[in-house]
Amino acid sequence: MIKDNERFKSISNRGVSENGGAGQLTLTREDGTSLHLRLYKEDFITVIDELTQLAIETAAIRTGNQTTPIPDNPAFRTIEVNELAIARSDDGNHLFLVLRFFDFDLSYKVGLEDLKAIADGFAQTAAILEAEQASIADGPNPLDPNAR
Repeated sequence: MIKDNERFKSISNRGVSENGGAGQLTLTREDGTSLHLRLYKEDFITVIDELTQLAIETAAIRTGNQTTPIPDNPAFRTIEVNELAIARSDDGNHLFLVLRFFDFDLSYKVGLEDLKAIADGFAQTAAILEAEQASIADGPNPLDPNAR
């Protein structure tokens, strides 16, 4: 059981080596104890994978293994992906959704049916955004009483 004074408080001393081969940061708890981490490329993947799996396990307990809808105003991080790709997996039932950041990849295994639903969602979102941009480009509708 986590005690209140063992809760995470802050990240500090964030830095990157001159050649980009490693990064470091310090995690501090509310009780003042801290952990200094120096991570290399492979270490980042291991740590992110373990933290993601831990987050998934805690979410499954909180929600009774039920996926909840994304809220209208989610508090997503603002990390920008350089490239989004699909890669083959080692079986015929899944592919990998790959988030690429220069030469650093985060990959998540996705079932083929789930990937089709994701692709449909992307297509619907792209169509909505395209329609919104076209509407903005056309200017306000002079017949719309709220556009004045």
